Amino acid sequence: AATGETDVPDAVPEFISQRRRWLNGAFFAAVYSLLHFRQIWSTDHTIARKILLHIEFVYQFVSLLFTFFSLGNFYLTFYFVAGSLADPKLDPFGHHLGQYIFYLLKYCCVLLIMMQFVLSMGNRPQGAKKMFFASMVTFGVIMAYTTFAALWIVVKQLTNKEDLKLGNNLFTNMIVSCLSTFGLYFLMSFLYLDPWHMFTSSAQYFALLPSYICTLQVYAFCNAHDVTWGTKGDNVINKDLGAAKSSTKTGTVELEMPSEQLDIDSGYDEALRNLRDRVEVPAPGTGEAQQQEDYYRAVRTYVVIVWVACNAVLAMVISEVYSGTHVRDNFYLKFILWSVAGVALFRAVGSGTFMVIGVVHSVAEGKLKYENREKKGTGLGGGVRKTGGGWGSKVGGGLPGWISSSGSWVSSKVSTWTPSSIGSTLGR
Repeated sequence: AATGETDVPDAVPEFISQRRRWLNGAFFAAVYSLLHFRQIWSTDHTIARKILLHIEFVYQFVSLLFTFFSLGNFYLTFYFVAGSLADPKLDPFGHHLGQYIFYLLKYCCVLLIMMQFVLSMGNRPQGAKKMFFASMVTFGVIMAYTTFAALWIVVKQLTNKEDLKLGNNLFTNMIVSCLSTFGLYFLMSFLYLDPWHMFTSSAQYFALLPSYICTLQVYAFCNAHDVTWGTKGDNVINKDLGAAKSSTKTGTVELEMPSEQLDIDSGYDEALRNLRDRVEVPAPGTGEAQQQEDYYRAVRTYVVIVWVACNAVLAMVISEVYSGTHVRDNFYLKFILWSVAGVALFRAVGSGTFMVIGVVHSVAEGKLKYENREKKGTGLGGGVRKTGGGWGSKVGGGLPGWISSSGSWVSSKVSTWTPSSIGSTLGR
């Protein structure tokens, strides 16, 4: 499996600029791959591998759909989960404080989302870093209150014996969603023997989830016209002012000035003629670079308009159909919770498949090494095969180099029913 390294941004402006490049690249690359998925049938892959790749395309389509509507889904999830505490039966504070807090956070959420578009449509992260940072902090508070509301609903369901049953009810929906979000992450981290990040940094990342959607995604789409990749720390646009070229070794620049009387007189006459006749200066035409920049900005505008319109219509329609204080019969909330569970389970299955394939390769590798040692010990020929690491290297994200070898018997057998990379692909 391939591995990559990246520089961790140490400030909010660098973080926003980095994610702008990544989010736009990943989004439009996914759109392109889904629009041309039929080309996979013109390749030399086996039928089984093509079927597995089509399953991956279905997963990529679902992920792309949720990414496109992530802004509306975030607001609706906050609206229904946090709004449920406005119900006097679920209000943990009493005296209608849950209702007041919900109204305050709801208006803050809407204003913050609007502010992200204003900040992103013409401001550099380095120039508005305080406002971006304040927005991310406020989104973290909203996420913390939403998480508290979800946990409070589960606790209330646990204390009520009538609601404490599995089935088509709010208790089951919340439990399944929480277990798929937190439980599967912990499970796969322990299976890969790397659980420490779940204890040291998972809370920070969960608090940043709204910022990933409302700040980073908005900034990325609002700057889709910027196709430059950029360099970390290089945020200054340098304009070329030209350079004077010297023709001597001493660095002296020589300029040609009119010295003949004829040149001076002709220049004076031309200036008088321009003043007398008012010769119209032709307007400079639009250059090719400017036309290309206008095209990129137009595409950016269309993308932002379509994206905002789709998410706004979704949020307005669903919030009008279902009440914010009654979540028991909310079909949309059930759909979101179970969709999150299904996508997380699918990723866990892919990650587990990748780990199983790594274990199988490790066992086969050990068997081949043992057989080669036996042949060497009995004098039948052969040598010790140079191989990669053991099972620990598989769970660390790497596979032995002998897998890609054309002479490997195990690789040829495994490749007849599934690609060795399908586990890592589905696990992303």
